[in-house]
Amino acid sequence: MRLLFSSIHCYLDPSSGAALCTRESLELLAERGMDCRVLTTGILDPKRETSLDEVFATLELPVRRFQAELGMGGAAEVIDLGVNGVLATLMPTSSSRAERPPDPRVSAIFLELAEHGGGPGGGDRSGFQLRKPEAGPDPAKPSQRMALILSLPPLVLG
Repeated sequence: MRLLFSSIHCYLDPSSGAALCTRESLELLAERGMDCRVLTTGILDPKRETSLDEVFATLELPVRRFQAELGMGGAAEVIDLGVNGVLATLMPTSSSRAERPPDPRVSAIFLELAEHGGGPGGGDRSGFQLRKPEAGPDPAKPSQRMALILSLPPLVLG
């Protein structure tokens, strides 16, 4: 089974107890053979603005940045990395502060990435595609379904 954790709060936030607990849980599931994926933004807990680059440096994580193609046209910057068996995609935000949630445009991009993947050439970059594919695996089969854990309360959809 595949599992997608999606939240506007950064999965890799070293100052967030919730993020640390989520990471530990997903890494344990991945260690036991579950295909765990993550889609989050750059919203962090620290009291000051903190860039994702600072987080990556603190955690000593190599990353891959690129422009994910969107179905509605255009592209969005995303960062892909693997962390202890969990494949994570982060979408940088203009602010790392939770009191400045993503605006409706950024929220729509985030949801598009969750629904369609947005990989280079329009493909499914890191394995999360929440809608039924046009052809291919049968999502009704338990081994091919993707569970979704979604945490979006502060998202502004306009």
